[in-house]
Amino acid sequence: MCLKNKCHETELRINEEKTFNFRTSNERKFEIIAETNDLIKRNYVNVEIIEVPDLFVTGITPSFLKYKESAKLRFNLNSNFKAYNASLLVNDRHYYELKEINGGNEVSLNVKGKDLVYGLDIKATYYDKAGNKYTKKFNFDFRVEELPWYIRLVKFVTFSNS
Repeated sequence: MCLKNKCHETELRINEEKTFNFRTSNERKFEIIAETNDLIKRNYVNVEIIEVPDLFVTGITPSFLKYKESAKLRFNLNSNFKAYNASLLVNDRHYYELKEINGGNEVSLNVKGKDLVYGLDIKATYYDKAGNKYTKKFNFDFRVEELPWYIRLVKFVTFSNS
């Protein structure tokens, strides 16, 4: 089995199937050649290239909250290629779904300052056009002001032991 000048040699029985992996450039149509001692078979294959989407987060607002304050947390979830059926879990509490991400999409969630004391964690699960699943995690520091004394103590003890 050959693609251009790259060949794999193997034996096949009737109705047997084998998979061959080839690396090539971004061409969309290939000639595949299979041959035996008695026969040469040529076939053209059209290839669809599935781009792997990569997500990233930008524009987080507000930049800080007071401990007892509630606010709308906003950020942009961006993708370099189209992603589908994205689900976000923010700080293991807030769940958000997007059917499609193409470029940038604004996400808006109601949060409390006390939920962001240890930062902003976002776990995104999403799919490419072929249905392949991807997971990406984002961790951001977030400033929370006017912490009660007992929270400051817990944070101090937690971070001094790390």
